[in-house]
Amino acid sequence: HQISQSLRIDSRGDFLDSPNFSAGASEKYTVSAWVKRAGLARYQAIVGGSAGNWTFGFQSDDTIRISSHTTVQTTGLFRDTTSWYHILAQNGPNSGDGAIYVNGVSQTLSSNTFNSNSGMFRSGQSLQIGQSNDGGYAYNFDGYIAEVYGFSNQTIAPTALGESKNGVWIPKEYTGSFGDSQDFYLKFASGAIGTDSSGNGNNFSTVGTLGADHIVLDSPT
Repeated sequence: HQISQSLRIDSRGDFLDSPNFSAGASEKYTVSAWVKRAGLARYQAIVGGSAGNWTFGFQSDDTIRISSHTTVQTTGLFRDTTSWYHILAQNGPNSGDGAIYVNGVSQTLSSNTFNSNSGMFRSGQSLQIGQSNDGGYAYNFDGYIAEVYGFSNQTIAPTALGESKNGVWIPKEYTGSFGDSQDFYLKFASGAIGTDSSGNGNNFSTVGTLGADHIVLDSPT
């Protein structure tokens, strides 16, 4: 499965914003993205909620976390700025249900709790790619993002989106369903940066200066 491009976000406040979701909070979800970091040692959201209700990304200590009332956090640190990471996180609907996989490997977690008030998809709120508003602070991503998936009411295995070949974790074409109306899949294609390729029409709009010059050839493949 070839990925032709990625989206470069450089922590200046540019991001993508989804439509507001209306189907209510999903306590069970999966989020997946390929990322390559450019900056370290600060909070950086890969995907985040518009009202600070939920964040998936890096902490200032370079661990990976999904957070709000929910906290699922790795013990491992991820400080490589030269290689791509495939990060997939699952959670809900109970404490202990969380999991974070990096390049197909399940990570040891320092925390694994869940609160039903902090699902990924929230009624009347949007999701943002490259930013999360949390208590009035915008945690901007700094790096490259490719192929972002969001699944509501499903836990998707990392092997549905990647595979090991000659000891290297590589992208795999997803052949499953986008069965929930809130599911989305972003390829960040030139001229269609925020287009949802899941078929559900959850297209994201650009905020700030995001444009064709932010689509680059650097990708996991």
